Amino acid sequence: MRNKYIWVSIAAVAIGVILLLASGYFEADSVLGDLLSGLSSIIIVAGAFNALNEWYLRDQSLKEIIKIVKLEESISTLGIKDIQLGWQGLPHKELMESSQSQIDIVHAYANTWTNYNIDHLVKALKKPNLKMRVILLDPESEAAVSLHANQFNKTKEEMKEKVLSVVKEWESIYKQSGSTDPEKLKIYFHDGVQTLTLYRYDNTIISNQLRKSKIKKSSFDLPAIICEETANPNDLYKAYVEEIEELIKEARLKD
Repeated sequence: MRNKYIWVSIAAVAIGVILLLASGYFEADSVLGDLLSGLSSIIIVAGAFNALNEWYLRDQSLKEIIKIVKLEESISTLGIKDIQLGWQGLPHKELMESSQSQIDIVHAYANTWTNYNIDHLVKALKKPNLKMRVILLDPESEAAVSLHANQFNKTKEEMKEKVLSVVKEWESIYKQSGSTDPEKLKIYFHDGVQTLTLYRYDNTIISNQLRKSKIKKSSFDLPAIICEETANPNDLYKAYVEEIEELIKEARLKD
């Protein structure tokens, strides 16, 4: 079918050329000669454009369509639900409300985020079957504190205070939930270098990449990935869950 269109285009160009040559046999002021000349130009341009469209543009369009299809397949296979630039609009509240069994949070300290979400965290902990694990920077690790203090443009004392302050917030959240089950909320301290924040809400995870540069901007203006568990054994959700479990194995449980 495609070859048919190309041959038609070639034929149209050939006819246009013939008409253009034929127009030359008429006198300069001939109406018929001008008509043939104009008509030939239109036919040549139309034929050439059609040939270009069939031969090149459709090839390019097909390639773009294939790329889009492959991208959609990759997104679906990896379980990516959404990618957002910045932290505003991320569905933390909605996911906390819908979670029924497990919430895991990986932060260096995140006082602002914790304070902002206190009410939602308390409500989540009140659910009978829900458990929560929080992984924070280890304030007793001099090496980890020093590295993070340098990264966040703080002194080591300020960094320790940030962590200890947010620990008190989590203890208050637990108290407000009314729970007496020590398994409901577990706080862990990890002495590694944090490169991202993770929020696991049952079968959904939000991952925020942290800035490595010391630019005075929020880390949360970098892309955030929202992914869900799929049947694929190698989806992003499972990769992040594995990372969380490894962090917990390496971390120490708060007394």
